[in-house]
Amino acid sequence: VYPPDQPMVFNSQNPNAPPIYPCGVCHKEVHDNDQGILCESGCNFWFH
Repeated sequence: VYPPDQPMVFNSQNPNAPPIYPCGVCHKEVHDNDQGILCESGCNFWFH
């Protein structure tokens, strides 16, 4: 589970890793193969 106030999280252990996009509701990672939607009206969070 990722911090609830960050729409994008970076891996400090591996700076070459792609960013992680946590869900705005459950705060778990939204993967590329998940069905999700991006809130473009201001919050910039992904949602499952």
